[in-house]
Amino acid sequence: MDSVIEVEHAFKTAGGREILNDVSLRVERGSIHGLIGKSGAGKTTTLKVILGFTSLSRGAARVLGAASFRLFERYGEVGATLDRAAIEENLTVEQNLRLHARRYGKAGRNADQWLERLDLLALKEQRAWRLSQGEQQRLGIALALFLEPRLLVMDEPLSHLDPGLARQVMEAMRNEVERRDLTVLLSSHQLFHVERYARRMTLIHKGHILLEGSMDEMLRRRGVRLWVKAEPKAQAVDLLRRHPLVQSLDTQARHPRQGKGDESQDGTWVRLELREDDPASVNEALFRQGIRVSHLEPDRPSLDDLFYEATAAFDSSAAHPGAHR
Repeated sequence: MDSVIEVEHAFKTAGGREILNDVSLRVERGSIHGLIGKSGAGKTTTLKVILGFTSLSRGAARVLGAASFRLFERYGEVGATLDRAAIEENLTVEQNLRLHARRYGKAGRNADQWLERLDLLALKEQRAWRLSQGEQQRLGIALALFLEPRLLVMDEPLSHLDPGLARQVMEAMRNEVERRDLTVLLSSHQLFHVERYARRMTLIHKGHILLEGSMDEMLRRRGVRLWVKAEPKAQAVDLLRRHPLVQSLDTQARHPRQGKGDESQDGTWVRLELREDDPASVNEALFRQGIRVSHLEPDRPSLDDLFYEATAAFDSSAAHPGAHR
């Protein structure tokens, strides 16, 4: 599939501090791509590089086939919501959209349909300065989508929205992706929405790319993991440690269904990492030894789980560079 954004081996240093370290990123045409990371990870810098607002120390960034520093020539094709949207506070919501359209030679568009999609239609005559933070945020998104750009770059567009409105915004973007091949690069801390709507994701942490790909691809690279609950536990653990498919075993991991503070339930579950995706073989080995298996289920983590595992592993490795990873 065509790449709308291509960042290759990007390095950025400012004030003696490394902000980006060998960052490479590709965003496919007609998709939502999630860029995730903690505050200060390098997300906003990456977006500003892509939009041509910030130069690189080394590396290259191309957008819509052109070098990002020449993107000003194609602004009508690119929408963006970075920091504070370009809202005229003394104009009404509707006037803001119409002025924005005239600036880019696209006057005459139907503003009401976008105001309705983003739950702003009832506020169309409201002056922008009277809007709440979340309403202003939705107006900024409406301004970006109203011009029907080929590419939309968004930095934390959901941060001041309640769950229902956040979903409404994401549905509006997904509809545009499906309707006219819009490409969206979305930076967000709300991992639930990124996992649900993004075709591919990139995790950046302290300027380094730690994970990249679809959810299924990242899970395959993580390895096959399995939760087992069996009695007698000691016999089950002894057998599992010796099973050829079991790569590692964790008797201290807490199953998501275990109640917090319920010490009597601690340690009854065992989490395995398998060399192959063959849980039936594990179940059969336990059964043959007369071990009763009450639960055997895959450990399919959320994006939040993958985020935590990857960043914790990186930080641990950085703190103990001589340790085996």
